[in-house]
Amino acid sequence: MNASTLHLRFLPLMSLLLFPLFPQVVQAVRSVDYRISKSCGENSKLHPVHIIKAFGGRSDLHCAVQCELHEHCTSFDFDRDSKECTLGLQPFYTDCSNSIVNGTNYTTEEIKHFDEVYPLPACLNGGKSPNGVACDCPNGAIGDRCERFVSDCEDWQSINPTESGHKVKWIKPPASPTPFQVYCRMDSDGTRLYVMTRTTDTTTFNRDWAAYRDGFGDLDGDNWLGLEKLHVLTAGDQRYRLRVKVDVLNDDNYETYGEFRVGDESENYKLSVNLNQSDPCFAIRNGLPFTTTDRDNDEVAGINCARRFGGGWWFFTNNTCSLYCNPTGELVFNTAGGNYTGDRTHAFWQHWAPVAISMYLMHPEV
Repeated sequence: MNASTLHLRFLPLMSLLLFPLFPQVVQAVRSVDYRISKSCGENSKLHPVHIIKAFGGRSDLHCAVQCELHEHCTSFDFDRDSKECTLGLQPFYTDCSNSIVNGTNYTTEEIKHFDEVYPLPACLNGGKSPNGVACDCPNGAIGDRCERFVSDCEDWQSINPTESGHKVKWIKPPASPTPFQVYCRMDSDGTRLYVMTRTTDTTTFNRDWAAYRDGFGDLDGDNWLGLEKLHVLTAGDQRYRLRVKVDVLNDDNYETYGEFRVGDESENYKLSVNLNQSDPCFAIRNGLPFTTTDRDNDEVAGINCARRFGGGWWFFTNNTCSLYCNPTGELVFNTAGGNYTGDRTHAFWQHWAPVAISMYLMHPEV
């Protein structure tokens, strides 16, 4: 027998001789191979979050039998010094991120990690299995076989609750045919998925229909996520509220809206939002289609509001076009103390003329 591999292929007589204390246990074991994993170092063990249970074991063979009998066990650690057996939910990841290398209280080469070797179903959604044991999942796919996708930033946070900060993440909402990247912020104030970010005047928002549909800009900087992505995000069962952050000189102002949805392209990405009664910006836009310089859906006779005032938006249906707000107009630093001066070609929100403005989605408050 190969010294690095433990084979569980027993005859009843052998089981009686080798394990007189639990012959029936051994007879119940299927034919399975276990191999010593050295990919994460000689003195490695599974991280505690991936451990099923630990107990005193007679040998690595005894530990292997107990693992095989447990419904969810796919690997185990055996400390030959302390005789402790630890059953694991998974083998080592290829990047060793689920292991503890040179763990405390483990003498070098005394602990051995065994990975179960067994035929696995093919990896799904473009995943690859370089070692035949675990799948490397691309573009937001997760699971042992990459069988599901992360649906949004909140989903990422639930999978990695200790993760924080600003991150570009792959997601695939249920209504989306393909994964795409979004900008997430995860901190004590909640998890946010950014729809629009404007912090400088270097990225023009005076764009055509295709650009607003597909998205533009840099996810790490100024950007518009894209109307089609907004549609597939909000088309499913998951509800979102929308927050608008308006930075005015040294002050931050927020407006929050209830359930936020965007229709599909056949509806010209019609806006649907539960209203914040204190803010008239969306109150007069609920149910309106989106307009860009080359797609006039604003229903204002003889005027394309996007051409007249710049940007792309759910423009109001009279000759004022951008009444109360137009966050996609030209971003101009306002020397009037942050107050809107009346120039509708400039970005503004209510009476504020922002030096920066962003919009992001959050799950409803519980």
